[in-house]
Amino acid sequence: MGSKTPGGDPPDSKKLFADKDIPESPPPGKTLICRPYITLRNGQRIFAAQRGLKAFCFYVNA
Repeated sequence: MGSKTPGGDPPDSKKLFADKDIPESPPPGKTLICRPYITLRNGQRIFAAQRGLKAFCFYVNA
């Protein structure tokens, strides 16, 4: 009926990365931060809840 991607998620759902992609400890000189939204270069805000996530997590230089 509906087409699905090999990972099992619907094609329109996009995740930055899965929990398994986050290592136990951050790389040297990096800090992991999580935010409920991100702002794109064009000024548009994307909220994690719109993507089915609690937060967007990424590394920054410490």
